[in-house]
Amino acid sequence: MHFTLEEWSDFARQRATDESAAAMQSHLDRGCAECAHIEAMWRSVLAVAGRESRFEAPESGVRYARALFSVAGPQKPESLPVRFARLVFSSFAEPLREGVRGAESGTCHLLFEEGNWLLDLHLKPHPERYRVSMVGQILERLQTRPAYDGHSVAILHEKIELARAETNEFGEFQLEFSPDDELLLSVRLSGESVLVSALPGFTAKSAAVPAERRL
Repeated sequence: MHFTLEEWSDFARQRATDESAAAMQSHLDRGCAECAHIEAMWRSVLAVAGRESRFEAPESGVRYARALFSVAGPQKPESLPVRFARLVFSSFAEPLREGVRGAESGTCHLLFEEGNWLLDLHLKPHPERYRVSMVGQILERLQTRPAYDGHSVAILHEKIELARAETNEFGEFQLEFSPDDELLLSVRLSGESVLVSALPGFTAKSAAVPAERRL
């Protein structure tokens, strides 16, 4: 007599009745290889589930997820596919030139790409006003007749939109927003998709120095 998968699940989780547990243990002791394999499988599943239950996602990841959900959540039937732009250049990775003063190093130049799209960003913190200004441009490398105007650009923190602008005919835009960590930039690509990229953190206490420079 063999026992069902459900019964072995209860046995592994110690939820079987005393009578059933005794009968199943006796069955294993008699050397049933098939049932021993099933029982071992359930114990392995429980071990993995136990490790997963102790896992906590980093707070920054949770914030990014909330921001993405606000861009393309399932409750929005008009939501567009989300595409993640990859950082290919950061001025923070470049050593400061001799003679360059620290105040100038607060300006950040970032270049993102995804497919044929390029996203060129220049950010400058203004700690005296508790603001960060951004000048950017979205470009498509293979576009022979570019039509860049009218793309909606937004800065997001979790589900909160901090700033919004639209691109001009050259794909250029300007934004100003409050400094914070875990910010996302989203660009709606004319009904095609939403291009998103993570921005370096500008914390409340040190708006003049981006988080990547402080590492």
